[in-house]
Amino acid sequence: MKFEIGVVCLCLIMGVKVYAFKIVEPLKNPAENLCTNGGFEDGEENGVARDWEYFGREFELTEDCHSGNKAMLLRAVNRLPMGLNRRWVMGKDVGTMIPLTRGRISFWYKIISSQTKGDNLRFYAIGMPADATGEKGRASFTFPPEHVGDGKWHRGEFTFDFSSNPNIKYIHVAPRINEGGTPGTGEMILDDIVVSKMGPLLKISSLSVSRAIMSAGEEAEARIAIENCGDMPAENIKAQIKIPAGIHLVESSPSQEVRELRPQSSAHFVWKIKPLKDEISQIGAVISCKDFPLTEISSMTITGRQIPAIAGKAVSPKAYKIGEDAILENGNIRIIFVKNTFGYGCAGIYVFSEDKWKRVAGFPYPGYLVYNYKGKTSRQPVFCSACELENSPSASRLKLLAKLTDEGNCNWNFSFIFELKAGAKRINVESKVWTSEERDLLCFQGMTLLAGEGGFGGKKDEAWFPGLEYLTSEEYSSSTLDAYYPISERYVPHPNRITIPLMAITKDNCLVALQWNCLQKWDGKNDRPCAVFSSPNRHEGQDNHLMGLFVPSIPEWVKENEREASKPYKMEKNKPLTIQAQVVVDYPAKLYNSLHHWFDAYGVPDLPEMPRTYEEEIRLCLDGEDFRYVPEKFGWYGTSNKAYGAAPNPDLCVYMWIDSMRTTDAARRQKLRERVMEVAKRLGTGRGINLALHLGKVYPSLKGEIMSKRALRSGQKQDGGWPWNPADKQRAILGEKGKEVSGTTARNARDLMRIARITGDSICFNTGMKALKFLETVDRIPRGGQTWEVPLHTPDVIVAADATMAFIDAYRITGDKHYLDEARYWAYTGIPFFYMWKLPDRPIMPYASIPVLGASMFVGSWFGQPVQWCGIAHIYPLLQLAKYDNALPWQKIAEGIAICSMQQQLTMDLRIYPDKKDTPEDKLYWQYRPGLEENVGLYPDNFALVSGKGICWEYMISPNTHYPLTRCIYTLMGIDPEAQTEILRTTDARVHITTVAKITKAEICNDNKIKVELQHFPQETAYGIVCGISQPAKVLKNGTEILQTDDTDNEREGWTFHLRTPDSQEGFLIWKLIHSRSDTIEISGSSPIPVGQ
Repeated sequence: MKFEIGVVCLCLIMGVKVYAFKIVEPLKNPAENLCTNGGFEDGEENGVARDWEYFGREFELTEDCHSGNKAMLLRAVNRLPMGLNRRWVMGKDVGTMIPLTRGRISFWYKIISSQTKGDNLRFYAIGMPADATGEKGRASFTFPPEHVGDGKWHRGEFTFDFSSNPNIKYIHVAPRINEGGTPGTGEMILDDIVVSKMGPLLKISSLSVSRAIMSAGEEAEARIAIENCGDMPAENIKAQIKIPAGIHLVESSPSQEVRELRPQSSAHFVWKIKPLKDEISQIGAVISCKDFPLTEISSMTITGRQIPAIAGKAVSPKAYKIGEDAILENGNIRIIFVKNTFGYGCAGIYVFSEDKWKRVAGFPYPGYLVYNYKGKTSRQPVFCSACELENSPSASRLKLLAKLTDEGNCNWNFSFIFELKAGAKRINVESKVWTSEERDLLCFQGMTLLAGEGGFGGKKDEAWFPGLEYLTSEEYSSSTLDAYYPISERYVPHPNRITIPLMAITKDNCLVALQWNCLQKWDGKNDRPCAVFSSPNRHEGQDNHLMGLFVPSIPEWVKENEREASKPYKMEKNKPLTIQAQVVVDYPAKLYNSLHHWFDAYGVPDLPEMPRTYEEEIRLCLDGEDFRYVPEKFGWYGTSNKAYGAAPNPDLCVYMWIDSMRTTDAARRQKLRERVMEVAKRLGTGRGINLALHLGKVYPSLKGEIMSKRALRSGQKQDGGWPWNPADKQRAILGEKGKEVSGTTARNARDLMRIARITGDSICFNTGMKALKFLETVDRIPRGGQTWEVPLHTPDVIVAADATMAFIDAYRITGDKHYLDEARYWAYTGIPFFYMWKLPDRPIMPYASIPVLGASMFVGSWFGQPVQWCGIAHIYPLLQLAKYDNALPWQKIAEGIAICSMQQQLTMDLRIYPDKKDTPEDKLYWQYRPGLEENVGLYPDNFALVSGKGICWEYMISPNTHYPLTRCIYTLMGIDPEAQTEILRTTDARVHITTVAKITKAEICNDNKIKVELQHFPQETAYGIVCGISQPAKVLKNGTEILQTDDTDNEREGWTFHLRTPDSQEGFLIWKLIHSRSDTIEISGSSPIPVGQ
């Protein structure tokens, strides 16, 4: 769809419902019904309705039907899945599956009962391949809970689009009970199922006006965009504009026409208009199309005074008037309210930058109201007649007041308070409404912030809406880059999808943001006001960025992506509704500074409740693995899905070995060590550096890791990135083959810089630094880290974690603060993926992490669906960052993520927090499944936060795989399982010292002697590596020389030296020690080798 952006600002519908766009269907879909026996009238074959297939129980053809003589009754008598498919034979015969990849399904239904208020009922279109094997995708319809048990027939309809997946050729028509949502008993009747092509389908934008506030005599544009998003042509589309007497139509006909609009194409209708006087008026348009109903749309126009320029600058907060115009400022921010003939409301927001005031935002009115009285809906902006000023040394306030009287003689009272404190870069805004009588409210919108209005317009450098959007300068919100429609639509999201309640835009080092507390009780009882976001403001056809808050809330009253309640909110007499927010205007600032503003205003969340101590957590993480060890494989299942197989796990061996050193239980120690040695023997030299530093084979393990990471250089492009290549044809739809993004590069950069940190290897270092340059200059947004199922473009939390760790190691190696700044930057980019607030009825929420801002294969949404293994990726990098930086409380955030992860694990009692062993069955929060015994210690791949209490029992993950939680818990306990490196620098050389013992001090003495002080578990063996030196003469432990040997593995203690290459002076010194609690190592007779030699 091609979209043209207007010149300046806002459009809102007046007299018709506010919407981003309207989908208009033909009076009758010309496409034929492809679903045979959709009305269940054609009899049965072997007790099954013809052309259908049953699974589960119970099914019954009933005479309680919508039309004809029969309908299908589905009844679930327990929590097991059941439902219908089209007739088929898996892997052999497509049967009566429907050969359609894009279309619509409509049906009639009556819900008799549902134990979970409809949450266990679904209707799916399941994409299937030509060979009739396993499914390849789903689209779904969710039944409204208010229809449960009402005794009425309702029409359901949804669309599906699998056309971009070349593997899908057919669909199953698949109503289900207990296959999605919270399982339970349920019963529903289905009838008159229709499956067809889309037919022509018109997507009509709102009638937009290019200026929020027009001036008399100045031209503006009115626009409508119409797209045929169906699969058949639409004919004879005509748009006719209607304008009032106070507006002149310039050089164009009021009527414009398009003969034919083919599928997936769009038409744009544009009229030039010129207001003749100051007023609030309304323009309208009528859209007609062959075989479609007439569609009327309208838009409000505001014609008023231009906002005046005001010289000077107040140092302290000040509210004052010039003439009748009102100003609030403090030296950083200025807001000017113009007094028009229709009152106060139109405002401009300015930031003081480079010795002058610069306009960066505005709004056309302080409030917007939609209500219903006796079946008639009224919509109108709120302008204020009175303005009160209040000043004090610490803060100034500007208060706007208004009163409207409706058709029933009810007074609507409004108060809008703007407060600015000394030195602040945030404006506190309070919007309030109350009535003299009871009324049905559909929308009260308070702050409607238009970033860029009157300034940089619809341009931006970056923008984000945490949990939903992360945009570059050229991207627009609610796009289909990461998810197909309707998942892509994030215009008015369910508040549970918002991880941090803020929306932010940056342009030319200026930050404009709107932030709020999700838990504010806007009526004293209900929380979570709705947020609306459009950047640039294409939903209203404007050259700005829309950010706003309104009530009542989703989902009780308002549907997602709508701006008016479908169920009226009953306002009580003289009971106010209040929306509180803060407008952030900061210069100079980056996008991540919006996080500081939010945390400064609302705080970093308290740590979640510990479900167990860290000691108990280690036991759960390790002992649970006993259920998943496979002796003949010398390894463990890493997930609950055994199809992935069992394999040796070097990381888990390290964690078990550490536990064996810490335990006082001799039997446990023996059991752990026998298991580790058994697996390590199978691993051989492929055990990795960490395990080798405990058990030996250090040199071959070290060389193996160096060579494997050096091999990455062959695939690296000139700019430092690595290209993406899809694994198969199915995944080719996820991105452009050969494209490089941060996600194809960050993990390689992390691995390269880790080896460079441990060994000083110049090839790994230079290749890694080249990769870091890519991350600094080419792709600054974490994206494309999970392209086995998620689009290459999609913002991804694990990429932020990998990049953070890579830059931390670059800082450790070079000592250059620039790389610490970059590590901090990438840590910031990961924070918007984490929930920083908590609902009272959601025990697991703060510090939970959504994985990506997109959908699997474009259709499986992850918005509001935490996937904690992705969040765990951040714990260790943040703990490392906390050693060097305190820009945010990184340690606390890391610990919060860790505890949230612990809460999600299945305990030995087969319970997940907050449930316990003694929790009564009827008080359990989660719905447990039988057969979970082998999943002890695992946590679910995902769980639901938007609706229901769904949890992914089908795929659970070990705390010792992916990004291991156990490593993070040990680190929080002060025992880092990762080999520790101390880097000593001279003018032209670096010496890298690495060991699994704790390095308390390391130095190069005046005589080039290297001295290292260590702490470790007494009587435990550990190895160490020293890189970047010439061959020493001797090595002393606590003043006593230890043996030089060709193979340290064969000696009780000793050291050896390996040249990197036959013609190199530089090499690896490897020591093997049996530690006391504290030991001092001295290496003499060697010298640091200059870097690169």
